[in-house]
Amino acid sequence: MDSPDSPEFSLALAKMLISAAWVDGEIQPAERDYLKDFVFSLPHMDESTWESLQTYFDNPIDDAERIYLLQELRRLLTRDTQLHLVTKSVRQVFMADGRVLPEEVKAARQITRILQGTEEDADQEMSNVMKAHLARLKSNYSASPFCQAAEEKAIDFPESVSVFFAERGLSIDVSSDDRDRICLIGCILAVVGNADGDLDPTEKQVAKEYMLRRWKFSADIANYVLAIMECDPARELDLAIVVRRFYEATNEVDRSLMLKTLLAISAADGRILKEEIDECYRIARLLKIDALEIEEAMIRIPRRREVSKPNED
Repeated sequence: MDSPDSPEFSLALAKMLISAAWVDGEIQPAERDYLKDFVFSLPHMDESTWESLQTYFDNPIDDAERIYLLQELRRLLTRDTQLHLVTKSVRQVFMADGRVLPEEVKAARQITRILQGTEEDADQEMSNVMKAHLARLKSNYSASPFCQAAEEKAIDFPESVSVFFAERGLSIDVSSDDRDRICLIGCILAVVGNADGDLDPTEKQVAKEYMLRRWKFSADIANYVLAIMECDPARELDLAIVVRRFYEATNEVDRSLMLKTLLAISAADGRILKEEIDECYRIARLLKIDALEIEEAMIRIPRRREVSKPNED
């Protein structure tokens, strides 16, 4: 029997969560984006599994299939399954951004209780939990100046990031795909780099050095990434909103380089704290980087390094 921490359980849970969002027969486009952000954070969500879920995101799920998915999920849970193991798996997706909010804890407990139950009308209750959580994700983003720029121009995130900066006189001349990729790099660095509430000059030096030497960006683009990294709206983004879009806009090489970049910035002062390692590891797992590759990157963390001063142009 599959454990609550298995790929099979994660896939079944993902299908059930998506089906719960379809209980009213429709999902608004913006709501679908937040649902994707949410489900993407589940453990064991590799590329093939993610692709297999797209039909569930795009097509309504009727009552009969929703009941079937709930029954299938419950069949993966044995009577002797310890409740805390189920709760752990559910909480991973509700708290993927690292924030432990009372609302998220409550939602995780509610879904755990539903999964442990036997009633057939639990889909409506699970739908209510999902709708409330997606509304919270939307509310978090709606307060962002990036969202306001998106609404004014009828565009989506991360294009709204470039519009936000263009209105302030800062722009880059690249394709739309490269623009989105560059904006997402800056947003991830902003969310993670400012996790401790402070971004010191040494960290900014290392970030720019990596943009120039490892990412092979021009000086203008490197400065653009740093501008995003330092701006308050990017710092306050929900990590779940950024990570899924970064994954879809990049390849394995980019994701691996992002991990190395985050580790280098964390070690910019010549040392790296356990909390910083844990944060980088969590991001790497969200980006679906192979566990062995993560471990190898951790081993190669520079404990002490001299940071050369980047070009100022």
